[in-house]
Formats: sequence, C-alpha cells, structure tokens
Amino acid sequence: DRDWSSDVCSSDLRADKVRSGMRTAAEDSAVDYQRLPLADHVADYLDHLAANEYNETHRENVARHLRRIQEGCRFECLADLDRSKLEKWLAQQTACGMGARTRNMHLASAIAFANWCLRPDVGRLLNNPFAGISKADEKSGCRRKRRSFFENERSEEHTSELQSRSDLVCRLLLE
Repeated sequence: DRDWSSDVCSSDLRADKVRSGMRTAAEDSAVDYQRLPLADHVADYLDHLAANEYNETHRENVARHLRRIQEGCRFECLADLDRSKLEKWLAQQTACGMGARTRNMHLASAIAFANWCLRPDVGRLLNNPFAGISKADEKSGCRRKRRSFFENERSEEHTSELQSRSDLVCRLLLE
C-alpha cells in the first residue's frame, strides 16, 4: 500500500517553496521532469518536430544523433545531461574519425533538443547544459579535396562505364 500522506506533504512543501519565493513556478514544474526517462522526452521532441512539419529525413537524423549521444554519454534522464560528458564524447568521436560536419550535426541536435526542453511552454529544463559548446571547423576538417573533372581524363571506356551504371540505376528505379 502506498503512503499518500508523504505525497501530500511533499506537494505542500513544494507549494510552500513557490509561495515563499525559494523556487519559481518554472523551477517547480521542471523538477517533475528531471527523472523521467530521456527516451520519453526525445519521443515528445520528435512528435513536436513532426507536428511542425519537419521532414521525415530530418527527424530520423535527429533521432539517430540523440540516440548516439544518449548511449555514448550514458544519459538516462534530463538530470544526467552534462556539458563535460558531451564534450568528452564529441572529442572521442573526433579522435575515432568522425568528421567535423557530422560532429556539428550531433551537437546541433543536442542543443536544439535542450532548447526545446527549455521553452516556457515545454518547461522541462531551466537552462541549456550544452549552450556554448564550440562547433568544429568544417573547412579545416575536409577529408577530401574536391576538384574538377578534366575533359582529357574522360575516356571512351569511362564514358561507357558511366552509361551502363546510369542504365542500371534507371532499370532499378523503374522496377
């Protein structure tokens, strides 16, 4: 049997803290969300993106980024969100070969998610723990220098190979 008296005392104590000015109403509201599973918050965020007509590819990318961050940093709930853990994870991923653009996309997804949690109409966080994390320089992290295709590099053999690939792609698309 559950002891309801402790819940009443707890809610009375919380209300007293708000009335006395020890805690704002926003802080009191955010407390309720801190220990809920992070996956639930992410699902609500993805629902928000869908409701605001973000395309499916964007939502899938954001979901994948947030899932990788959650698993890599071992974030279980909002109270676990920690700037230094995310910075360390990003540094590890960079050391393992993650490109600057991919790193920045993961960071952008984390910041956008925390900003959504911070919105007054959502009220799940009081500050963004990831605000101010620096983006990687995408220009210095370029893996492959792109160049023009020179006409003298184009042989008949190469042209026929491109044509056969193009034909194959068209057949696959028409099937």
